[in-house]
Amino acid sequence: AIHGRCAIVLKESASLFPNNLSAYGASGTLHYLVSSKGQVNIVIAKAGGTMQKQMPGKDCSHAQPILQAKLVALSGNLYIVLCTFNGVQIHNASDQRQLIFHHLPADPTKPDEEVFAQGVAGFGTDMIAVGASSGRILIFKKESGTFSLADTLQGHSNPICDISASGKRLFTSDDNGCILVWSHKGDSWDLLKTFEGAGSPCSTMAVYKTTS
Repeated sequence: AIHGRCAIVLKESASLFPNNLSAYGASGTLHYLVSSKGQVNIVIAKAGGTMQKQMPGKDCSHAQPILQAKLVALSGNLYIVLCTFNGVQIHNASDQRQLIFHHLPADPTKPDEEVFAQGVAGFGTDMIAVGASSGRILIFKKESGTFSLADTLQGHSNPICDISASGKRLFTSDDNGCILVWSHKGDSWDLLKTFEGAGSPCSTMAVYKTTS
């Protein structure tokens, strides 16, 4: 990893997955996350130097690696979201305490329907959106210091690759290149627009200058 003009040597090499670097900065402190097989390399960089920690993912290993680790800031609090073959894990970034482990598949009678999670974005002041291999978007809401599954969006027919958010808009992409634009108002979600895919994954998105 590169911090300013200095290279940071991680304790473990990074896994070869899309979007395998997450960064967040506030109040003179930078946080970096990189997944490595069944654990996450956490780097905290300040003016006085850097500190490294490692956090294992629950039920994760070399054979069942962490697919994505993402830093999400909501209302001044920082969270670590892990996407794995076993489900979605949300932790406090400060002490790595696990707040929720949402297991996949959602329906145990259909084990092949949902086999991994991928794609993460914070939304608003209290929500985190996470994609699943079924094409569903899982919406977790912060309540009383923890998270619970509050809603599920269905519109994709292929595994989710990435999620991005801006204002009241949520953008989701899948393994076929399809991009959906969602709007949130009150307690409801509306599908605003569909950009059809061309057969190749849209692995990474960035949103620029949305008006609302």
